Amino acid sequence: EYVVYSTIGWRNRSFGRGAEIAWAAPGGDVFASRDAIGGRVSINRVTSHDGSSPIPGITDCDRIFGGPLLGISRGGSSLSFYDWSGSNVLIRTIDVCALSVSWSLDGSHVAILTEDSCYVLSVNGEVLASPQSFESGEEGIEDSLELADELEQVLRSVCWISGDCFVYLTQENRLAYHVVGGDADESFQLAVFDKSHFMLGFLPSEGRVYLTDQDLQVTS
Repeated sequence: EYVVYSTIGWRNRSFGRGAEIAWAAPGGDVFASRDAIGGRVSINRVTSHDGSSPIPGITDCDRIFGGPLLGISRGGSSLSFYDWSGSNVLIRTIDVCALSVSWSLDGSHVAILTEDSCYVLSVNGEVLASPQSFESGEEGIEDSLELADELEQVLRSVCWISGDCFVYLTQENRLAYHVVGGDADESFQLAVFDKSHFMLGFLPSEGRVYLTDQDLQVTS
C-alpha cells in the first residue's frame, strides 16, 4: 500500500494499493502506481476522488520511473516511455536495463543509468508537448528521443543542476560533473571521498549539491 501526505500539516491526501509510485512533476498532484501482483500501472491524482485509472495494455511491469514522461521497465530488458494522459501513447521503447532515470530541470534531457553505463538522451520538445499529434508505432514515436552522450562508467547516482549539466557520483566515490554535448570521455572532478556517500540533491537557491554518508554527515 501507499499513502500520500501533504508537506504542510502532514495530512493524509491519498492512499491505495501499490508496491511503488512515481511522480509526474515535483510539486504536482499526478503520480503513477504499480501493483505488486500483475504489474499493472495506474495514473492517479491526489486531489481526485475518482480513484486510479489503469493504463490499458500495460501489465507485467517490474519498475516505474517518474518525470515529464512515465518510464516503465519490463523484464529488466527494456524501458518504455509513455505520456501522462493515460491514453497509452507510447513515446519510445529502448532496449536497456534501467537502474534509474533522471530528468534535467527543463525536461530537455534524460539520463538513464545501467549497470555499466550512463546514457543521456535529448528530448524532442514538440513530441513532449503534444504526443497525440504524432504517429506512434511498435517502438514509439520516431525522433522523440535521441542519444546525446554516453558515459562508459559505473555511476551510482546523477543529479541535474541545469538543462544540460549534471553532477554524478561514481562507484569509486568520485564526484564529478558532465556537460551534455561535450567530450563524453572528459570529466570535471569536484571531489573524491574516502568512504561511501549518497546524493541528496541540488538546491538552486544555494547553488550547491548536497551529499551524506552512512553516519548522516552532510557535505555540500
